[in-house]
Amino acid sequence: MEHLNTLEDYLSQDIADMHPSEIAKVLRELSDEEFAQYIHKIPTELLAYVVFELPDRYFGEIIDNVATEDLTCSIQELESDDKTDFMKYLEEYDEQKAQEVFEALDQNEQEEILELKKYDENLILINLKKNHPCVL
Repeated sequence: MEHLNTLEDYLSQDIADMHPSEIAKVLRELSDEEFAQYIHKIPTELLAYVVFELPDRYFGEIIDNVATEDLTCSIQELESDDKTDFMKYLEEYDEQKAQEVFEALDQNEQEEILELKKYDENLILINLKKNHPCVL
C-alpha cells in the first residue's frame, strides 16, 4: 500500500506544493474502492484540475462521489474555456447535476459558459461547412 502512503503524504502537504497531474498519477494506481475513498481528500480547489488529468473513465466515479457544492467550488477555480469543457462533460454524464452546478455558479460565470458554448457550436458549423459543403 505504498501508493496510499504517497497520496496521504502528498495531500498533507501545503496546497501550493501540490500539482493536479501528480495527484492524478497516484489516483490511477488505486483500486476502485481506494479511489472512491481518496477523491474526498483532494482539496476542492484542485478537484476539477485533477479530473482533467485523469482518463475519461474516472469522470463518472468522481461526479457520483462528490457533492454538487464541491463540484461548483472546484469548477469556479477553472479558466472560462475549461469551465465550459467541464460543464459539457458533466451535461453528457448527468444533466441534472450539470443543471444544479450551473445554477450555483454566479451570473458572470454562467454567461461566459453560454457564450463559449455558442462559439464552439459556431466553430463546429463552420468546419462542417468547410469540410462537407454538401451536408448543409
